[in-house]
Amino acid sequence: DIKTLKIKNNIPVNYLLNTENNTFDLYYIVEMGDNNDKKIGAAVDYLQYLGTSKYSPSELQQEFYKLGCSFSVFNSEDQIYVSLSGLNDNFDKAVQLFESLLTDAQPNKEALDNLVDGILKKREDAKLSKQTILFAAMTSFGKYGKKSPFTNILSEAELKQLKPEELVSLVKGITSYEHKVLYYGPAKQEQLIASLNKLHTVPAALKPVPAPVKFEELDTKDNTVYIVNYDMKQAEIMMMSKGETYNKMSVPQARIFNEYFGGSMSSVVFQDMRESKALAYSVYSNYSSPSKKERSHYVIAYIGTQSDKLPEAMAGMTNLLNNMPESEILFNASKDAVIQQLRTERITKSDILFNYEKATKLGLDYDIRKDIFEKLPTMTMSEVKAFHGKYMKDKKYTVLVLGDKSKLDINSLSKYGKIEYLTLEDIFGY
Repeated sequence: DIKTLKIKNNIPVNYLLNTENNTFDLYYIVEMGDNNDKKIGAAVDYLQYLGTSKYSPSELQQEFYKLGCSFSVFNSEDQIYVSLSGLNDNFDKAVQLFESLLTDAQPNKEALDNLVDGILKKREDAKLSKQTILFAAMTSFGKYGKKSPFTNILSEAELKQLKPEELVSLVKGITSYEHKVLYYGPAKQEQLIASLNKLHTVPAALKPVPAPVKFEELDTKDNTVYIVNYDMKQAEIMMMSKGETYNKMSVPQARIFNEYFGGSMSSVVFQDMRESKALAYSVYSNYSSPSKKERSHYVIAYIGTQSDKLPEAMAGMTNLLNNMPESEILFNASKDAVIQQLRTERITKSDILFNYEKATKLGLDYDIRKDIFEKLPTMTMSEVKAFHGKYMKDKKYTVLVLGDKSKLDINSLSKYGKIEYLTLEDIFGY
């Protein structure tokens, strides 16, 4: 469905025809992010609050509104994009306005001050969120250690030293780097190429993306228990163990294994830990897949429990990780559930383009769900048992515990590895 086209400077365009209506989505994607330049994320966020030499920020929004279009921005550790969407009848006018923002954005001190205040407020709020502490900050620490993509951020002092002109310069440089274009809309291929060749402003030669800071995933060589003291009645535990680098051959087995073992309310882990023994109010376990082929799969187990039930909950989960119960009835129900999920799941519109982007990062040129769907019907309980034995049984674990230190049974936790206490500053980097 996706056609790969080229515009000037050999810039690739992934084109997907919209046959449903007269709207379009256009993306300029650069494979660089905070790991390449810590200031780039702030610059991209800053863009949405800027105007041009012709329009103030509010006037610019009005101009986009008149055209039935809008723009948005996105940034992560390894990717940034700016996007435009709206009525295809106004495509050329909207792109012209969009390009004027990218090339003629004007510094705005008040907008930068507000942006920095907003970032600092979000950071303080993050330290109050149990979800962010455990699933983002502590998990990143468990994978990478103290220096991680999560902590690779501008300090408060660095944020406050940012100059409007500095960020505007970065904004104007976004499309001077090697990048790609994604388009979902009703325009014919030749029409799109002609418009982009005319309107997309790029230098004579595109710059290569600067090398990123590398963060190596730590091997799970020893059992270690990291504890973050937090005033709460419950205890939340995450157990994680690094597996092999991305292996597409294991994905079909992982999908059915996760459904059977710990990924749903009818799974072995949920039924045993919560329904049967009432040891957790929330619990799951899975064999996770990475987003890039050079990254690793991980065994993950999560327990949310009352602090006084922590010893029994940890013992119960450890037993399941090492000794998986077998139930043909549950296995067949899990298999039917996954097949039904695949039958009813729909990836449509511009999501098709991003599904393709996701696949290419894993070294695939097709939708991995095809492998799962074809292999599931013949999969057996013994294969799931073998998968558990190979990837989960008797592994070393990094154990992350969030809870009130005075209420935790430290002696019980010490059975699962060397105890280390971390502060919020250790895991957040600020």
